[in-house]
Amino acid sequence: MLIGCVDGTGPQYGVAPGTCRASNASLQTIIAVAYDIPFTLAGQHISAAPNWIRSERYDVEAKAEDATASKFELRLMLQNLLAERFKLSLHEETREVSGYALVVAKGGPKSRVFAGKTAVACGASSTEELARCLSSRLGQPVVDKANITERNLSLTLASLGENQPDTPSIFTVLEEQLGLKLESRKVPLKILVIDHVERPTAN
Repeated sequence: MLIGCVDGTGPQYGVAPGTCRASNASLQTIIAVAYDIPFTLAGQHISAAPNWIRSERYDVEAKAEDATASKFELRLMLQNLLAERFKLSLHEETREVSGYALVVAKGGPKSRVFAGKTAVACGASSTEELARCLSSRLGQPVVDKANITERNLSLTLASLGENQPDTPSIFTVLEEQLGLKLESRKVPLKILVIDHVERPTAN
């Protein structure tokens, strides 16, 4: 189970602020965290990698000297750890792939107001955050073309109809509840091409 990186706003899930922690996680998943890639799309984003980075499991913990470190700083720390312990080197490429663009639907975006303890499926205050969550749920790349910030754009479990009969599609929910829609199109995808990686030696 991967927990991830907790910045200075933590603690979270029992992890102290300024810490990255992974437990029983594949190297592919840890790389995804280090390079800010949704877990569910790691296989699409990481190329030229040996099979063992997906099958073998590792426990990793890295702590920043400054507990108020940002998530960006923590990801850089994790990248350095991977380079040191796994001799990981890679380069980035951008490829055009099939995916979705998140855009404003006819009538414009809508605001959401949630009462009580509504379970949130995608908590977002910008369409960039929402696109990342939708990408994870759909298992396909979603790019933000709406460019909306500082607005409640969260989707709830109830609105997605999970574990209920006649579940509405996420496409329907987006337009009805948020005034947004997903358009199928070719989108740019960041690819991490593995140049070199080694199994770590024992501590």
